[in-house]
Formats: sequence, C-alpha cells, structure tokens
Amino acid sequence: MKIRIKLLLFLLAAPALFGVFNPALAASQAECAIWLCLPSGFGPSECHAAHRAFLHRISPPHPKPALPPFSDCAMKGTGGNGDDLSYKQGYAAYVPAQQVCTDNRMFYRNGQRSCRQMAQVPAHYVEGRSCPGWRPNGNGRQIKEMVDGKLVSVRCTTTSREIRVYQSGQQLGDTYHY
Repeated sequence: MKIRIKLLLFLLAAPALFGVFNPALAASQAECAIWLCLPSGFGPSECHAAHRAFLHRISPPHPKPALPPFSDCAMKGTGGNGDDLSYKQGYAAYVPAQQVCTDNRMFYRNGQRSCRQMAQVPAHYVEGRSCPGWRPNGNGRQIKEMVDGKLVSVRCTTTSREIRVYQSGQQLGDTYHY
C-alpha cells in the first residue's frame, strides 16, 4: 500500500519535478508518458496511450529501446533533467502456484512413489532466470529454487521480459512483466 501511495505522489509531482513533457524532443508525448505509467503497470486510464506507445516501441519489425531517454522528455532549464531516472530490463521465469516436495526422502505408498513433506508455492516470477525447454523425462520445465529453506525443483511455464524503473537508485512501483 505504501508503494502505491508513493507511486501516486510521484505521478502527481513528476510534471513539477521534471518539467512538462516536450514532445518536440521525443517521438511523442505518449512515449514520454511511459516513464510515468510503467511503474504503475499502465493502470490508470490516462496511461492507455502510453501503453500503446510502449508496445509499439518493443514490437517488431523495428523495435526501439523500451523507454525513450528521459532527457528527451523533460523541458530544458527546469532543473529536472532526469539524470537520476533509469531503467533495467531482463528476463524472468514464471512459476505458477503449485505443490512441491520439500523432503527428498521419497517412499512408496500403495506401489506409488510419494513425498514425505509438501509445501505450497504461490505463483511468482523468478527474476534473472529463463524457463528451460520441455524435457522428455517427464519432469517438464523445471528450475531450482529455495522453498522452506530447501533447494527444490519447481515447475515453470514461460519466460517473460521484465523492466524496472528507478529514481536515485530506488525502484518505482512494481516490476513490469511482458
């Protein structure tokens, strides 16, 4: 909740801090709005044009960087050149909610292999990891992860791209996956 309040305050204060957008320097006002809307997941209705501009920037046949340089968006001479704004991109493996075995000592019950202790893993992304291809051994797509202090195999389903926006080294909002 605190992050959402900080993000809302940032969205409201950004024009005063960094100046009004100057579309003459950037490709469009919608592209500059990506800087404000991406940390909120493009949630507010005012962010629809920014979301379309973001998708256009990252889509083939001629993809561009996900965000324009912020210095192209801030008006010059306002004291807000955006030098402290940055972003990082990467990949993440998506792990759906699942039960995993946290006790490697397997036993047989009624002729079937069983696990001594199970744990519920909520759906989440594993940042900096990709989900490997399908394995014919029946294990599917699996990656290793710590669960309840033990290294276990969890099933992942896909790899997504991720992007984070930072101001003065502090992440703004949530990581955006696409």
